[in-house]
Amino acid sequence: MNPQMVIIEEVSNSEKEISEKQTIHNQIGIFIHLHYLDTLERYFRYMDIVPNEIPIVVSTSSWDVKSKLQEYVRIRKKKKIEIVYKKNRGRDITALLVALRQKIIQYNYFCFLHDKKEKRESQKKDVEQWIDNLWGNLLGTKDSSYFWRIVELFENNDKIGLLAPPEPMGESFSYDNGWGGLYVLLVKELADDLDLHVDIDMDINHQPITLGTCFWARKDALLKLLMKSWKYEDFDDEPIPNGAKCYAVERILGYVVEDAGYITNNIMSDWYAEKYIQFLMESRRLAFRLLDQHFSISTSYGLKKLEEIRQYFDHHEEVYLYGAGKVGKGLCRYFYNINRNPKGFIVTEKAEDKTCLSLLVKSIEEISPKTDMGIIVSVAFDKKNAIVAELEKRGFSDYICMAE
Repeated sequence: MNPQMVIIEEVSNSEKEISEKQTIHNQIGIFIHLHYLDTLERYFRYMDIVPNEIPIVVSTSSWDVKSKLQEYVRIRKKKKIEIVYKKNRGRDITALLVALRQKIIQYNYFCFLHDKKEKRESQKKDVEQWIDNLWGNLLGTKDSSYFWRIVELFENNDKIGLLAPPEPMGESFSYDNGWGGLYVLLVKELADDLDLHVDIDMDINHQPITLGTCFWARKDALLKLLMKSWKYEDFDDEPIPNGAKCYAVERILGYVVEDAGYITNNIMSDWYAEKYIQFLMESRRLAFRLLDQHFSISTSYGLKKLEEIRQYFDHHEEVYLYGAGKVGKGLCRYFYNINRNPKGFIVTEKAEDKTCLSLLVKSIEEISPKTDMGIIVSVAFDKKNAIVAELEKRGFSDYICMAE
């Protein structure tokens, strides 16, 4: 089942509605890892939103942070906050799986959060927005009503195993599928170690990645991860390399949930959804303007078709592009960008220019059908039918059209 985006309206509940939800407060725990002393006040504002009857357990590797937390508990008169000191190894992942694990498994539902800090000035604004994404979409920003609505989601849908915020938005974030580098191998190794019986397919439309490792979860959905006897030494010390196990944990959560028979959904508040949609619309307009300029792709259909054509290309020994105009040149540039090399261009009339974008240009009369040769008809829609008819008249049956 593909993940759904759950949008929760952030409005206050009546006192009666809240009191009814409070009957399950002993089944809920909030677990937080805080590391940076100079950003604590930002996170304290979110912690203030958590209902007083809900226990909060905070881990830290800093004695200064621990002291500041003790001061926060005293001033805010928070009776249900416990502070746990942990080793400075494995960052938030060892907070989740080592320092706090035994406490987490005491609750049916739990939320895990941690702080972030960006040292690069050019990316600070985007990371600030990411923090609001992670904390605001998991705890709310106004009062406890949003918090109780999340609990209600779990109570009313016994198939929900994990709720994760959406992908971060911002100019400096990469919008690939999040599976670069060694992550695939690491996640598959971890899946074997956890005895998961699911397909690790790297499809974020199948299982979203909990980028940032902040989420709400039903304990039973993550038991295979939580019941393993993790040690600090299972995770890399600083500086953590790109291929570290902690990044595999970040990417495997949805698959652990699936293996347990539950689903993962994304979640956001209505106020964040408005900002998110605006960002996506602006990004979409810019992306298609550039795609049209460089690759002659101006529609969502064209993007999907591009993936189909890439797969067609990879199944043939040699591939010609029929058409050396705007569409053909755009497609050629696309192939160059993904390290694919077309054999050449084909045109209907005898070619005046012998080369185009460093490829030979041949007329259809110079080409004969042969095994394992593919032809991509890369012309505008109004010219496609005439070219298809020409190909079939000459005995070419293995071709695919960019325009449909």
